[in-house]
Amino acid sequence: MEEELAVRVKGIRQKLGLSQREFAKKVGATFVSVWKWENNKSKPHPVFVGKMEELSETNNGCNPCV
Repeated sequence: MEEELAVRVKGIRQKLGLSQREFAKKVGATFVSVWKWENNKSKPHPVFVGKMEELSETNNGCNPCV
């Protein structure tokens, strides 16, 4: 997996102000999956990438909007 994708996943999560567990719940994944994505151990399925981008765009990184 490309390291920049791992950084992007973590950046989206942090921008939203969510823990890995909270973020996993929002995108419909497991905490372990999010940990693996952020630590460059596995690559998220395109469905999850779409959900992450959707979350990021919808909330514009605004924590009160979550």
